[in-house]
Amino acid sequence: QKQIVCLSIFMQNTNQHCNTLQAMIGLFLQSAGAPEIVVDLLSHLGLSITTLSIYRTVDSLSRKANKAICTAGASKTTMFGLDNLDFTLKHATPTLENTHNINLCHISSASALPLTKAIWMNILCNPTGQPDHFCGLDWVIEHNNLYIK
Repeated sequence: QKQIVCLSIFMQNTNQHCNTLQAMIGLFLQSAGAPEIVVDLLSHLGLSITTLSIYRTVDSLSRKANKAICTAGASKTTMFGLDNLDFTLKHATPTLENTHNINLCHISSASALPLTKAIWMNILCNPTGQPDHFCGLDWVIEHNNLYIK
């Protein structure tokens, strides 16, 4: 394993496009909330990509995920489930300034569920029952019924 790390560092130093291991370590550090000083140190050692590269990678991955979600939604073979959550932050310390604040947070989450051909054939949104017949959004809004037959 040490040989793989050393080989990856050597390859990254000779070719900037060959940094898979460093990119994975950088993304892990970003997701773990590591301080920028740690990321910069590991970047200078050749073990990670720079902070700017991490931000660019996250931005690129977010754009690709957004495009994939939009494409899946436009194909009408994806069902979206939305959920609203309300929770109270228990770890907040009350002070004289914020005694009137209720530490209540509201968040929304969404899940994209791909519909298989078998589900699409049996869903009421598909009036013909054909696996390749996708109804228009106007029909869905008009009938407002997406339940399984």
